Amino acid sequence: IFEGLSVGYKYTFSIFATYGGKAHKMTSGESTTTTEGGSETEPKLISTIEDFLAIPNDLTAFYRLENDLDFANADFQNPFGSKQFAGSFDGNNKTIKNLNMNLTTTYIGLFGYNRGTVKNLTVENVTINFNTSTQNIGIIAGKNAGTIENVTIKDSSITAAFSRTGQIYIGGVTGLAETGSKLKDIIVENVDIDLNISGRTEPYVGLLAGRTQATTVTDAAVEGSITVTSMDTTNVGGLIGKIENVGLSGSSITNASANVDVSVDVNITTTTTND
Repeated sequence: IFEGLSVGYKYTFSIFATYGGKAHKMTSGESTTTTEGGSETEPKLISTIEDFLAIPNDLTAFYRLENDLDFANADFQNPFGSKQFAGSFDGNNKTIKNLNMNLTTTYIGLFGYNRGTVKNLTVENVTINFNTSTQNIGIIAGKNAGTIENVTIKDSSITAAFSRTGQIYIGGVTGLAETGSKLKDIIVENVDIDLNISGRTEPYVGLLAGRTQATTVTDAAVEGSITVTSMDTTNVGGLIGKIENVGLSGSSITNASANVDVSVDVNITTTTTND
C-alpha cells in the first residue's frame, strides 16, 4: 500500500527484499494513480470521519463531502499538523460539528494551513482550547493563503492562555490570511474568543481573521464576542485585528459587518534596573 501519492501521476516503483545479508531487487514497474480526485467533476467522496482524516494523505486532490460529519465521539487531533492543504474541498452544503481541537500543532484549524479552496460548508460547535504556546489558530484554517467561500461557523469558541515571545494570530475563520487570500460569503454566528496572554506576546485577534495581508474580503458577517487580556502590543478588531497591504498588493473589504462585544485589557509593565 502506497500512501501520500498525488492523483493523475505516473510513478516508478521498485521492491527489494533482504536475505543472506544482501538486498535483492524483486520487481519494478510503473503505475499511474487513479484520476479520482483529479478534477471538480471527479472528486474523492468524503462519507465518513475516516475519509476526512485521510485527506492529509493527498493534499492536492478535489474532495466533496457527501454526509454531515459528527465528531462528538471521534478523536480529531488536528490531522493536518504542519502540512499545507492545496486541494479543493466542497462541503456540498453539509455540516461538520462537535470538534474538539486541543493538540498543539503548527497550524490549528479544520484544514491546518489552507492554500487551496474550502467552500460550501457549515461548521458547528467547535471548541479550541490551548494552554501551551502556538501561533496560528482559526476554526477553518490556522493560516490561509487560498480561498474560503460560502462557509458558516456557528456556536463555537476559542480559548487560549499562554505566553509566547512574538506575534500570534487568532481568528474565528483563520488566524493569518496571507497575500492572495480570498474570504467570501462568510457567516460567523455566536462565536466567542477568550484570550489570556502573558509575557512578550503580541496578539492579532478578530472574529473573521486575526491579521489579513493583501486579502480580499467580500460579503462577510460576524457576531459574537472577543475578550483579550495581554501584556504587550495588542491588535483587536471585531472583524479583523489588523488589515495590511503588501507592496503593490492591496487589501479590500466589500459588504462586511461585525456585531461583536469587544473587551481588551492591556497591562504593560516595564522594569529597568541599573546596577
